[in-house]
Amino acid sequence: MTAVSAAPALLDALVMTLGAALTIPVYDGPAVTDDQVPDYLIVGIDDPDAETPGNAVEAQVRWAGLGTKSRYEDITVRCAAVSWTGDTDTDAESTTGALRGVRIRAYSTLGVVEQTLTTDPSLGDVARFGGLAAEHQLRQNVGIDGAEAWVLFGLTFTARLFG
Repeated sequence: MTAVSAAPALLDALVMTLGAALTIPVYDGPAVTDDQVPDYLIVGIDDPDAETPGNAVEAQVRWAGLGTKSRYEDITVRCAAVSWTGDTDTDAESTTGALRGVRIRAYSTLGVVEQTLTTDPSLGDVARFGGLAAEHQLRQNVGIDGAEAWVLFGLTFTARLFG
């Protein structure tokens, strides 16, 4: 059977590889849980606050040379590194404030993701190469339940499809 997309295998490989590299939970898509996990990574989500499903993956396919025997697929997988604490300390003069702490932890998760993909950019030959996309976003908030930070980012890969 011809591979239509490398995205399903890529999502599986990311969840497994990052789950082994990180000491925090790694979820395949949006997680519904009552647990108040302080740090976690979501693979395959573009807007964790959206009320409707968003884009887990964005992909484009192009021909690889002459003929129709193989194609390249450029894939971006959307992810979120999340950190939370019940602390609401927002003292701007503090070097240990709640918001600063969750922000540092969320970016630390992003750093482990980047290092993992630097070590194995093909994810065991699922893709030709991959890594951290050029852009990311930080969302942070302090509410009555505590401080939270979300680092939203993309992972880009190129895969070769044969058929």
